[in-house]
Amino acid sequence: MTKQKILQELIKIHKKYSFERYSDETSQMCTMWSTDDPPDILEDTEPLEAICNMINKDIDEDYAVEIYDMTLKEAAMSLYIFLKENE
Repeated sequence: MTKQKILQELIKIHKKYSFERYSDETSQMCTMWSTDDPPDILEDTEPLEAICNMINKDIDEDYAVEIYDMTLKEAAMSLYIFLKENE
C-alpha cells in the first residue's frame, strides 16, 4: 500500500468518525475520537479498528497513542513505515 493510498483511506475514515466539517491531510487523528471525553484506551475503538482493517494489521495501544497525536499526513507516513517494518 502506498503512502498516498493510506492517506486517502485515512481521510475516508476521518470523515466517518470525526465531527469536523472537513477532512484533509492536515486534520488531526485525535478528532476521530471524542475530544470532550476521549477514551482511556484506544484499542477496540471503532476508528482504530477501521485503521487496523485498512492496513490488515493489529495496532497495539502504544502505537495507537503515538498516531493519535499526529495529522493524517503524518499518520499516513508512520503507518507506511509501520507496514514496511512488519512485512
